[in-house]
Amino acid sequence: MNDKRLRVAVVQMCPGDDIQKNLSKAGELIASAARDGAKLVLLQETFYYRGPHKPSDMKKVAEKVPGPTSTWLSEQAKQHGIWLHGGSIFEAREEDTAHAFNTSLVFSPDGELAALYRKIHLYEMNHNGKQIAESDYQHPGNPDDIVTVETPWGGMGLSICYDLRFADLYQHQVREQGACLLTVPSAFLSQTGKDHWELLLRSRAIETQCFVLAPNCLSDKDSHLPECFGRSMIIDPWGNVLAQMYDSEGYILADLDFEIQHQIRSSQPVLKHSR
Repeated sequence: MNDKRLRVAVVQMCPGDDIQKNLSKAGELIASAARDGAKLVLLQETFYYRGPHKPSDMKKVAEKVPGPTSTWLSEQAKQHGIWLHGGSIFEAREEDTAHAFNTSLVFSPDGELAALYRKIHLYEMNHNGKQIAESDYQHPGNPDDIVTVETPWGGMGLSICYDLRFADLYQHQVREQGACLLTVPSAFLSQTGKDHWELLLRSRAIETQCFVLAPNCLSDKDSHLPECFGRSMIIDPWGNVLAQMYDSEGYILADLDFEIQHQIRSSQPVLKHSR
């Protein structure tokens, strides 16, 4: 039987291009969250690096798995005896070093790699003649490789940032793979985040009757990079926001009650009906 309660921590950071500095900050926040009783801790998309994203940069910052950052994540999970969702890292591809996978890694409390997910949907936006295209430096994961990892609390569906706009991915995770938790580590931009971030997260929670855990990047307003929205969130299966970060580094905690989720799914059994 799955555990009925879980204290979860969602970490929000403002990373730069110094990987060791980012890892040090993340380590402090993971340790603090573990001391506060979190049994599952989540980091944000590419938490270990936020800097130039040209193809030539991928050759320098993308890593193999296992590699330095994945090994560090494994050690953190084992040291603190927690489930650790490593947000995502850039995973090196031998066949094309200029285009990395954007990869989520989940580690169990014994430090073992429990799941790996490669971002399927790559962000693209055109605004006022300026284009952002992740395909310039990333390679998409296989669209058939939808991942839900089994945890003591049930299935935890994996996705990254722009995936949030594709509801069918989450419907597959909950209906076909038994997810009760959905994770969305992100670097969601302020331009769209102010209108869409909370709305999309709460919609995915309501549609799937899942808890949604969404760590988002916070960015330095003086940075030359596009500004990220922050506002990391934890949302319950009814669509209520249980916890939210604002414009600071740190983490939020929430105690998830899976009995309440069971009651919601029993009283309004949408998952028993066809899509």
